[in-house]
Amino acid sequence: MNNEHPLSPLRVLRRALGTLAYKTPFYDLALRGNIPSALAFLPPDPWPGNAATGRAIIAGQFHTSGFSFFTAYTKTLWHVDAGMGEAPLAALHSFSFLHDLRAAGGDDARIMARSLVSSWIDAHGGWQERTWRPDILARRISVWISLHDFYCASADDAFRSQVFLSLSQQLRHLSRAAADCPPGIATLSVIKALCYGGLCFPAEEARLVQGLRLLEGELRTQILPDGGHVSRDPEQLLTALIDLIDIRTALRAAKRPVPETLGHAIERMVPALRFFRHGDGGLALFNGANEGMPMLIDMALAQADIRGRPLRSATASHFERISLGKTLLLVDTGAPPRIPAASGAHAGTFSFEMSIGRQRLITNCGSTSLPGEWPLVLRGTAAHSTLIMADINSSSIMPGTRKPASTQVRREDADGIITLEGSHDGYKRPLGMIHTRKIILENSGETLSGEDTLEGPIGQPFTIRFHLHPDVIASSLTGGDVLLRLPSGMGWRFHSEGVTAEIEDSVYFGAPDSPRKTHQITLSGTTGHKETKTFWRLSHEARKPKTEAGE
Repeated sequence: MNNEHPLSPLRVLRRALGTLAYKTPFYDLALRGNIPSALAFLPPDPWPGNAATGRAIIAGQFHTSGFSFFTAYTKTLWHVDAGMGEAPLAALHSFSFLHDLRAAGGDDARIMARSLVSSWIDAHGGWQERTWRPDILARRISVWISLHDFYCASADDAFRSQVFLSLSQQLRHLSRAAADCPPGIATLSVIKALCYGGLCFPAEEARLVQGLRLLEGELRTQILPDGGHVSRDPEQLLTALIDLIDIRTALRAAKRPVPETLGHAIERMVPALRFFRHGDGGLALFNGANEGMPMLIDMALAQADIRGRPLRSATASHFERISLGKTLLLVDTGAPPRIPAASGAHAGTFSFEMSIGRQRLITNCGSTSLPGEWPLVLRGTAAHSTLIMADINSSSIMPGTRKPASTQVRREDADGIITLEGSHDGYKRPLGMIHTRKIILENSGETLSGEDTLEGPIGQPFTIRFHLHPDVIASSLTGGDVLLRLPSGMGWRFHSEGVTAEIEDSVYFGAPDSPRKTHQITLSGTTGHKETKTFWRLSHEARKPKTEAGE
């Protein structure tokens, strides 16, 4: 999941001028002020951590985003960030791992948490450009405040004073730097931290006022009318919902009024989040999302305390949810959003994911924050279950350039048959092509028929890809069909007309930074007429057919 967005020229200038001021030796003096001796209020924090990860940290090892840190040497831990990528830097310096230590429990976990907090203050207590970046700073403030009773229990007065001094300085800087935060969900984390500071520090009421003022504008900008997030990323939707729930919960617990716009946003977001869940409880892999933790999603929905079935059509987010029997399809029917929300978007127009009950069958490849080429590769059209022309992405994955100017979608639900048909012109400018995809789900969800149509010049190569979940076993059948066997033993037959189906290697990044080998079915051809059609079908196989090997 990519949280970084390009800043406007005005913000770039303001950030540059601010950085010059923050680097002066006198800036620490500007952060001085009243230092609380205790928190006036403690926001509830119900969110789970991973006990196994917490125990590993206690044992001396912390691993994230391809980096390993030896937490046993806390005095040197905070000096390893010089060559670190943005994802591990954020994971480490936001202190989200305190949830894991709390889940591990016990005095050893508290002692390790205090050691990490104290050594961080010694190494980064003054402003530093990377570790005091507004989004990282905001997450750190929120975690330090909400988990205060965990890591400060049984602590001495010297440690408490050290923490409150650092928190007050970080909060004052965040209040000044809030406008420099990258647009998107990072801004919501800044708002939450400002609200927490205003509620919990007796002399910082102005931070709460600032946070709530910023919140009004961000709700209008980020939360779409159908409850989706402007990024079109289901995982960012979950993150945004958790932050908004936390703000609402803190206001209620502190007996402060909750803005109506905040309540209405949460009401819209809950059905949208349910929309993106597969039968296994995880999220669909669109626009940078990973599966996520089903337990965390369940908790977010429970904490939201909003009833509502999943949407059928997310018209503002441009997705469709098709369900019959045990079969579920989630289809991306839109183009990448406008800048700045488009910076991490994927070129997956008219890609789809398919699950049968709790088992995923057809997927996209997912996303990663690992260093190297993978993040960019996974944003390309070839990493999605859709059609790609001449190895050219349907949308440029570089911000501000080509994407479909028009996507047309028509849906019909009648007599137990669901038909979805859509077209996009993402290939019109480079190749003169229009792609139309039609899918029909029928027979109580046991038959999915597809038709991909290309209109334009002849002689253009194309490939239609169907990426398989790693738990699916693919076998070639006599006659050119492919048998897909789910873990339950259920079989699905893939059949194509006019184009031979091939089984090729693929990769699955459904869980963060944990790639798994898998396969894909590919249909490759060349446009031969003004209108070239490719037909394919997936159908539930009641009996076990013979494979080419005669199994």
